[in-house]
Amino acid sequence: MKMLKQWTGLIILLVICFIQPVFGAVRTGEVSYTLGTNRQVNGNFGKEDWYFYVEEPWEVTGAKLNLVYLTTQLIRTDMSTITLYLNDEPFYSFNPSQKFEADQLEVGIPLANIKEGFNKLSIKGYLRLSEERCTDSVNPANWLNLFKESQLTLTYTEANELTIGQFPYPIMRKQLEDTIPIIIAKDYTDEELAAALEIITTLGEYTSQGDEFFIKPTDNLDEYKKSIIIGNEKMLSIYYPELTLPREQSVGILLDRTSDYDRLILCGNTKEALERGIDFLGAEEVRSLVQSNYLVINEENAFEEAQIEKGKSHYTLEKMGLDSIYITGQHRNKANIFLKVPNELILQKGAKLVLHTRYSKNLDFEHALVTLYINDQAVSSSLLDRSRADDDTIELTIPQDIRIKNNTKVTIAFDLEINKAECITREEDTPWGLILKDSYFYLPAGVVKTYAFEMFPYPFVKEGVLQPIQLVLPKDLNQADLKVLSRLFTKIGANMSQRAGSIYITREAVDPEYNQYQSIIYEVVPQSAVTTFNTESIVCTIKPKEGKEQGELKISVASHEELNRLLNTKVNPTSLMGQKLIIDSEGQTSLAEVIEVPQIISTSKEETVNNPSANKPTEGRIQEGILVISIFVLMGGLIIVYFVYRKNK
Repeated sequence: MKMLKQWTGLIILLVICFIQPVFGAVRTGEVSYTLGTNRQVNGNFGKEDWYFYVEEPWEVTGAKLNLVYLTTQLIRTDMSTITLYLNDEPFYSFNPSQKFEADQLEVGIPLANIKEGFNKLSIKGYLRLSEERCTDSVNPANWLNLFKESQLTLTYTEANELTIGQFPYPIMRKQLEDTIPIIIAKDYTDEELAAALEIITTLGEYTSQGDEFFIKPTDNLDEYKKSIIIGNEKMLSIYYPELTLPREQSVGILLDRTSDYDRLILCGNTKEALERGIDFLGAEEVRSLVQSNYLVINEENAFEEAQIEKGKSHYTLEKMGLDSIYITGQHRNKANIFLKVPNELILQKGAKLVLHTRYSKNLDFEHALVTLYINDQAVSSSLLDRSRADDDTIELTIPQDIRIKNNTKVTIAFDLEINKAECITREEDTPWGLILKDSYFYLPAGVVKTYAFEMFPYPFVKEGVLQPIQLVLPKDLNQADLKVLSRLFTKIGANMSQRAGSIYITREAVDPEYNQYQSIIYEVVPQSAVTTFNTESIVCTIKPKEGKEQGELKISVASHEELNRLLNTKVNPTSLMGQKLIIDSEGQTSLAEVIEVPQIISTSKEETVNNPSANKPTEGRIQEGILVISIFVLMGGLIIVYFVYRKNK
């Protein structure tokens, strides 16, 4: 969620019902969600959960599930069942088939159980191979596979009269991949291009893996059914003659859903006005109050940014948008969490995960344990304790050499083992564990003083805050150039929670006026001047500005033809630690330069961590000592040789 931003004026003075939607008119739609990954259920009692999202304006009119599955060939179909639940309410049970290939089940989903927001579809298996329930529970041949091709389809209707308060819907939808054009005038100004890049960063937080923005200069606004349009009154008056602004510094925001269009229009005549509108669109708690499809914001109605907590080290599950996590089932059960932390975070000593947890008491506590994995690497474990099962606090240490950045995968695995002499014969006896939402990660971090791709988008985003950026561009840009810039700023925005600075565009050369800002230089190098890299490559270099603390990212392209081809190739980034990156025409990345361990200044006063310069005085003293000792040894040897020579003579 965006950082909270407080409105300093009365919002009711800003809302002007400019274009009235056609009340009573509705649209129909259909969406499909796939399981995404293959999953497996094991043992007598097993369960897999599948989450799907229903947008607030939808009135769901139909829902069906196509489940693609395969059970063990040893299954007793007369004794085994699979039950489907929606939001913990059972709605369908069946005996699985005994086949040697995947089977499919098509079943309707009860609409009464579907709710706005996230819904949970659970697939529970009661799997039997024999009359011996205790043997079945531990038999590795007792399995049920659920395949990624499984699909859940919803049909829905929605009213035309959507409001700005529901943004970013309908332009962007949760769990669904959208390609979103940002339209600017064909003869756009640098201020309008900067606004397009700023809105991409603002919406970057909402993007999923498949979402993509691209900037399209055109005067034909009908070219796309769904788009964000940025322009001035003159440009937009052709399509919206009634759209007029009361002042030069006013900005208008319009959600147009006439006919079958979905357009979010940002109208402003100055850079300051456009940025005021972008700030509003990023202010979720204020934006949600608007119950109209049109809004005018004047210059006196400014935002007062809430201060982001600096040096944050505690990250609770609740603050990360998670609820308490309940896991159930004998043997190993896992919960995956994706951390949202600054990319530049470098751990210091003392990092840990603190679990506030409860678990069942029918475990074999000599073998029941919890293990922490980071990026699938085991880092810490702890045994469970029967005496603390009702209220336990477990601390799992995170080693200092573990690299944690935004979207790092964290897995918490519970081994819920029971005594060998016992077995689970009733579902209510199934071992379970509960991780409470006030559990937290403690991640003390140092201050990074070295720039490298491993920490990108640092220094352009610091602790979730977008910094002021000077963007140096060539005199002319084509569609391939704009695609590169769109993808770059989408990546920057995905790591951003708040915008503290603007994007200032200069052409062909750095402007000294903006020297105190972070810099991004995008250059098209003439092929005749290429000496350091292949013309079929893109070269990216990140480094500190000469004599300054600010950083500089330079992107060099030699061939627009090859650039176009490369943009249609899925880039395959490696684990980057360097300052220079080469992306070839096949989308592969390689390092042209590798830097040493990033220089870190500890936030703690007691010690300096991973700072190579801190060791230099000690190294110098050692080298001086070795030199002195060598001189004494050499002199001693010469003296001995001299006396032996005199004696023999």
